[in-house]
Amino acid sequence: MDLVHPDLGDTLGWERLVDAGDVDLAFAGEGVTIVERRFRFGHHTGITLESRAAVCALDPSEGMLTMHSSDQAPHMMQAILAKHLDLAEENVRVVSNDVRGSFGIKIQTYGDEIATAVAARLLGRPVKFVADRQANFLTDIHARDDVVTGRMGLAELARTAHYRDNQLPPDLEPELIATRHDRVSDSPFVFTSGAMTAQVEVDAETGFVKVLGFRAVEDRGRVINPMPVVEQVRGGGVQGIGGALHEKCVYNAAGSLLTTTMAGYMVPMDAEMPDIVVAHVETPTKTSVLGAKGAGEAGTDGAPGAVMNAVNDALAPLDASIWQMPMTPERTMRALGRL
Repeated sequence: MDLVHPDLGDTLGWERLVDAGDVDLAFAGEGVTIVERRFRFGHHTGITLESRAAVCALDPSEGMLTMHSSDQAPHMMQAILAKHLDLAEENVRVVSNDVRGSFGIKIQTYGDEIATAVAARLLGRPVKFVADRQANFLTDIHARDDVVTGRMGLAELARTAHYRDNQLPPDLEPELIATRHDRVSDSPFVFTSGAMTAQVEVDAETGFVKVLGFRAVEDRGRVINPMPVVEQVRGGGVQGIGGALHEKCVYNAAGSLLTTTMAGYMVPMDAEMPDIVVAHVETPTKTSVLGAKGAGEAGTDGAPGAVMNAVNDALAPLDASIWQMPMTPERTMRALGRL
């Protein structure tokens, strides 16, 4: 690959190494089986119902800057505007009502919003910015294009429980569950847990994958209003299915984005999605008075893995497997050796 800046040596933006425990010793233990798999995650973006938009005005009588924005992090936006415009935070007001979908792309601060605020200040009148769909594709953040190699050690019990359950004692169910509870004391985040399953149909003649059923069980802590929580999980599940099967940003050799319209960038449609069944387990967290946890990214986390496992389970009798997202018909056919 040709480098834009050859003097830098590579295109590595940042690196973080997490090294805990004696991994080599754990892998070398008696009865440990090492399983290794290489995954590739596709380059895609968030497709919101409404694009990013902002209206900004400065009241010179009070020195108050007010921005109405579709941003999903108004407090962060307030701090950034105050910093770059040299204003006190109490003189910056950010109003974010219904943002009409975010998918993480509206938690960022873009130059568009900053330019809108600067223009409003310089012109002394309200300034509005609205991105069209092409601008969204070109300027909104894009999610990953990563290659991950994972290694895991499975003890003899795991192999016995999964493959030779007839050798287990009659009173022991053939399942293996490993549970660990962590409380992150130095982080403002509270993590949730859950499980998802997918049932799919793979057409071996065309490579098309049809999701027949999808179920999710989520522990969100105390659920105050079940309806939006259920729909958050369900919508996240659809987004995760889209990432697993459809969504992909495509660039040409010159680095120009080709998928700048909905005609070229595939997203899951209502007719293609199954009914997603959602259930709750409520384990209140002790880190808040309400006992509630987050509900924002459950589907996007679990759905791709559930769909990929289901597809590979369907391909296994044909001695085929696929470990790259999105699992397009072309890639499925290549995995089957038919292209």
